[in-house]
Amino acid sequence: MVVTAVNTDSPIHQFNAGLSADVTVRRSDGFTLDLSLAVEPGTTAALLGPNGAGKSTTIEAIAGLTPIDSGKIQLAGTVVDDPSTGTFAPPERRNIGVVFQDYLLFDHLTVAENVAFGPRSQRQGPKQRRGRTGAAAVASEWLEALALTHLTDKKPPELSGGQAQRVALARALATDPDLLLLDEPLAALDVSTRNELRRTLLTHLSTFAGPRLMITHEPSDAFLLADYLYIVEDGRLTQEGVPDEVRRRPATTYVAALTGNNLLTGVNDSGSITIDDASFALQTADRRSGRVQAVIEPRAISLHRDRPQGSPRNTWQSTIEWIEPLGDTTRIQLAAPLPVTVDITPAAAAALSLAPGETIWAAVKATEVTITPV
Repeated sequence: MVVTAVNTDSPIHQFNAGLSADVTVRRSDGFTLDLSLAVEPGTTAALLGPNGAGKSTTIEAIAGLTPIDSGKIQLAGTVVDDPSTGTFAPPERRNIGVVFQDYLLFDHLTVAENVAFGPRSQRQGPKQRRGRTGAAAVASEWLEALALTHLTDKKPPELSGGQAQRVALARALATDPDLLLLDEPLAALDVSTRNELRRTLLTHLSTFAGPRLMITHEPSDAFLLADYLYIVEDGRLTQEGVPDEVRRRPATTYVAALTGNNLLTGVNDSGSITIDDASFALQTADRRSGRVQAVIEPRAISLHRDRPQGSPRNTWQSTIEWIEPLGDTTRIQLAAPLPVTVDITPAAAAALSLAPGETIWAAVKATEVTITPV
């Protein structure tokens, strides 16, 4: 194949029309990635999936580290990879700002020098922005924007995890990229720091008007930071949509698990669902008949020591398999006849004196059982 390189005299830098990627990559190990995604300017999209699903291959294709076998990748109104026309832009011509999982800051440079590295390496000469010229001036702007001016002369080993993350973000933004790519941006942080920095990152992402693509396997990061979700499993997109829609209507058991929802399959007969591999008929307010997926949010299920009376139309007796404290929520896994997950408050769990192996009654209203025909 004859490959035509896109203009190598200057980085690709046109009006930011977002990212459009139709990607097929066939790896030598037999794995095939085949997906399409798009990210509009001012929007954060998350590519979410388990290990080995194809997230890293997607990053490599978009960044130009791995040429695609078929499809087309367009960035900022310019085609950067299209095998059908022999077009391929190498990584340095794609003008992508990357925040790596481990940040990859230069330990021998100060914070200011790290942030100035990108603009200086673009080899465009001094850039003018808001009346201030040069790479140092650009770095100074971003240090101020991300509240890092007090760290200007420090070096990465002197920074906390949260400070290093903000420096890495400033370094990526200082290049005025056409795409901000965040590769597991919170994975290197401990749980307490991650919660704090997730909020900080959400605030600072709004400083970039272009498209933002976050790669993660952590559902809480994706649901809190992204405007739109792409779920990839085994090299294929299995679901996409806004977070609330994905949460309410998971398309696969993996999506249901990562959103915390219970996904059950069966046959609905005028509001009575015979669940596969379960000796239980689940009642729903939805009368559509046929094969369906039923979704129940863990918080919609209540637990009782005695059989509940009143409005819930679904009640069953089960056994507790395990109990997991999750901060302000206690997660409980029930066994047969319906292997579902239940979320209750720690106070409710304490009041019920729950323990693995114990028998408990569960209840959920028919109106809380939503279905999707399959």
